[in-house]
Amino acid sequence: FEVAAGEAFLDVEAPEATVRPLSLSSKSEWDEESTHASEELGNESEVDEDEEDESEEDDEDLECVLRRRSIRENGRKAARQAARGKGPMPQQLPDGTYVTAKYWGITKPQVHDFFERCRGDSRWANTDSLFALNEKFVAGKCRELCTQAGRMGIALQYNQEDPQEANMLISHAWAENASTFFGDVEEYMRNDEVAYICILANYQGTPEEIDAQLGGDIHQAPFTEVIRNPVCRRLLVCPNEELKRTGEGLYSRLWCDWEIYTAVNAGLAIDFTSRNSSAHLFGTRSRSSRFAKCHDPKDAMMIREAIENMPPKTLKRSMLKLLTLMLFCLCGLQVGIAVRDNPLGRIVGCFTGFLIGCVCVGLSRRVHKFGKRQLASVFGDHDSYHDLDAVIRGAASGLYSVRRPQVKELPALISFAFIGGTAGLTCGGCLDSLHTFGPQYVAECATVGGAIGVVAFVFWSCDVTGDLVARTLKRSTWLLLSAAFGCLASWLAKSRTDHCLERLDGLLLGLVFACVVFVVLMQPVSFWIHTFMISSSLFFGWVGWEVDGMLTLAICAPFGATFVFSAALPEWRGFQRGVYIAFILAGFTAVLVINISLSSVHGHCRPVKNH
Repeated sequence: FEVAAGEAFLDVEAPEATVRPLSLSSKSEWDEESTHASEELGNESEVDEDEEDESEEDDEDLECVLRRRSIRENGRKAARQAARGKGPMPQQLPDGTYVTAKYWGITKPQVHDFFERCRGDSRWANTDSLFALNEKFVAGKCRELCTQAGRMGIALQYNQEDPQEANMLISHAWAENASTFFGDVEEYMRNDEVAYICILANYQGTPEEIDAQLGGDIHQAPFTEVIRNPVCRRLLVCPNEELKRTGEGLYSRLWCDWEIYTAVNAGLAIDFTSRNSSAHLFGTRSRSSRFAKCHDPKDAMMIREAIENMPPKTLKRSMLKLLTLMLFCLCGLQVGIAVRDNPLGRIVGCFTGFLIGCVCVGLSRRVHKFGKRQLASVFGDHDSYHDLDAVIRGAASGLYSVRRPQVKELPALISFAFIGGTAGLTCGGCLDSLHTFGPQYVAECATVGGAIGVVAFVFWSCDVTGDLVARTLKRSTWLLLSAAFGCLASWLAKSRTDHCLERLDGLLLGLVFACVVFVVLMQPVSFWIHTFMISSSLFFGWVGWEVDGMLTLAICAPFGATFVFSAALPEWRGFQRGVYIAFILAGFTAVLVINISLSSVHGHCRPVKNH
């Protein structure tokens, strides 16, 4: 799988008109019968009836041309790097265009079509594994086309006219029964998704050609390129019964370990099929990814080195960062109240604390590297495989089923929160001018608006499968429970005459707790953890109310629920959980100390309204 004439050859491409693309898009081409001439006649006989349709087609043609040009340029660069031994070799179309791995996607109808064609072949057997399917229908077809034109996997053979960019990756083992695997794809893959499936995406040629596709750097391998592509948003894991029967499990395969490891670090949503028991994941022998194997010793060494040198970005790390941001927001809010006790002071203080928290979270990795030896003396030597096993178990239980936003999406989050806060501030100001609710109420409206903006960002960024809203509405019991809890909180708030609450303040209080209860009940944890999360939210919310009223409560209530959820994660080792709980409680105590210290500056820790 080499470039015959160096870089000069890569700059020369055969004219597209001289080569007829070989495709799997029609049954006749699968049987090696050409329908190219009849397709051209059919295309010539079609007449556009509407000028608007013509203009739309022109725009689509222009978009396709630009996209094809981008694919060609990226493929040429990748081929040059591969010729120098610095990267994986891309696949090649019949016209000479090189295509990188992220465009080796295949759609659900195409997967179904391929499976039906295999089943219709006389060589097919229902007991065939994916190894047998590869030998009968994949590798032979790839090598046959290689002798005619290009080097393409099955996916690119289907889409050589318009290579599809993969937005999901399906992780599986070749020991699985082929019928079972394609049944899982049919059930769990959405119609609008484009999947990277290694057996269909990779060019299954000689061992040397396959090694050339994988390259010498695991961080540049096709699997890694697809997962780290911003377009890719989901990993679907398909464990199988065959590896369970042998006592090995899916994650006895190092490549599967690497796929979920990379997906966790990229923040992808991770979904499992119904076969997600511990025996399906780790088998009954080792029960850990630590003892996973790989056919190629060189690949095994690369994967192990990458996993051991950089631990996965587990959920506990994400929760720690989130709670740190909340603590900084609370500290900034107290300082803002002390400096200027009005809505502007509160908002500016909270936003300033959030920005400082973002900087501290961003510097946490460098601090970790600098004090790695000191941290090891406190927490013990880090075990990447323990974290990876915990991530796998957590993902199988649904803890990673929602995509996690990355640091590069922080500007979008800030924009959503700013727009929501501005809208809330505007609405609160208008109501205040009509009914004179006071500046405290205006700040509360801005806070609620910012929270709504954050929720909108979550649905925009994290709703990978497109059905988060539908799943939310289907859980009508939880929705009714959260609504009832919100109404109860609203009624209790309005009855607190000693705090001089307005009726709208009670409604805002009920809205905050309703959202917290609803999010808590959506988490895939036990009943007792749900109970502790709600209780913690009530306690911390009450403390926040006593500190400064509604604005602090709106941050403290979700803080309490998140604190219990993160402390209950199965990813903690030994006494790390205790150290984590002590650290968070110390941070919250520091907020209270700041409030008490500055209370003399602004008179009272919670301004009281007068009727």
